[in-house]
Amino acid sequence: MSRPLSPIERMVLHDRLLEFETLVPMTVSERSALRRWVKGVHDINSNPWNFYDADGWEMSYLEAFRMDLAEYELIKQMAAER
Repeated sequence: MSRPLSPIERMVLHDRLLEFETLVPMTVSERSALRRWVKGVHDINSNPWNFYDADGWEMSYLEAFRMDLAEYELIKQMAAER
């Protein structure tokens, strides 16, 4: 179990989220999912799926979200083709 974040740590997470949102284009649903992730006191550079890139670095939430969504869409398409 992790310790509660201090108000300063929460502010840093929020500020990083705002900066990320201004720099990275994303859809409304991606933005909503990212905000929920950060609101749950998670960093934007982490993800709940434990996805890592080819170099072994953990993917940001948005990268992993997009990958997870693409895999879901592919599975849905394959099922529809049967």
